[in-house]
Amino acid sequence: MWTLQNGLGSTINIEWIEEGFQSTIELAGHKHVSESGLVTFFDDGAQYDKVRSVFSAVIDQSKMTELENFYNADRDGDFTLITNSQEGLALFSPAFGDGGAFVFKIQSMKQTGALNKEIYKYFRVEFSVLAVGFPTYSPSLGNDEGKIQIGTIGGIRYPVNDFELSIQMDVGAEQTGFGVAYVNDWEEQNEKTKFTLRLLHDKMSLLLKNLRTIRYGELLLSVPSEVYPFGAKQGNFLSFQTRLLNTKLIVTQIKNKRYELTLELQRLSSE
Repeated sequence: MWTLQNGLGSTINIEWIEEGFQSTIELAGHKHVSESGLVTFFDDGAQYDKVRSVFSAVIDQSKMTELENFYNADRDGDFTLITNSQEGLALFSPAFGDGGAFVFKIQSMKQTGALNKEIYKYFRVEFSVLAVGFPTYSPSLGNDEGKIQIGTIGGIRYPVNDFELSIQMDVGAEQTGFGVAYVNDWEEQNEKTKFTLRLLHDKMSLLLKNLRTIRYGELLLSVPSEVYPFGAKQGNFLSFQTRLLNTKLIVTQIKNKRYELTLELQRLSSE
């Protein structure tokens, strides 16, 4: 059972928070694409990152009425979700843990009609919340899940659907008329890879914290042999210097303590 507290100190208990909640860490970086295709960022720093979450609960008719009154008593105040020693609800992603008290503003609260075909006289309410405060949390090392390394975090499981490669070589060719064409070659060779990781809580927590530390600096990607995150030409290499291209780290809970995160990286070397 979880406890929701409003800014007036009133509380309400929530018995059933559903799996599948989603957390977003919006990095405070501003993207610039150069003529060569290399992406660079101006970054305001982690203190300006924005963190939010969307989660849903299923409650009965009397509790829904109580929740509406509870919310309306202090709609613009700070709300606190207290986990009561329960584990598994990493509300703002595993980077901030899954225990203690999470403080937020409620951006919106939506409810469905009665779920009579599923659960008689129960309702689903969806919360969209903006983080204000986090519990103190330090991740444990956890167990290795695979042989991928990103940044300083090793033991990462192989991506769910492999690496999705994008290589673009552009000489800036233009045609002004039939048979008349010219090029203005900026030597663009844009090598990007996109992939989805599915990791347990501890490994995902370590990775997210490391990504928020390295941010848009050089980010090491290491893979086992015969893995081609940047195509056939780079097949003889096991380590690559890359840059994170995500402006948002969107983390989705799949099952208890298992999460998914999609990353996009650009290879920095043109060799």
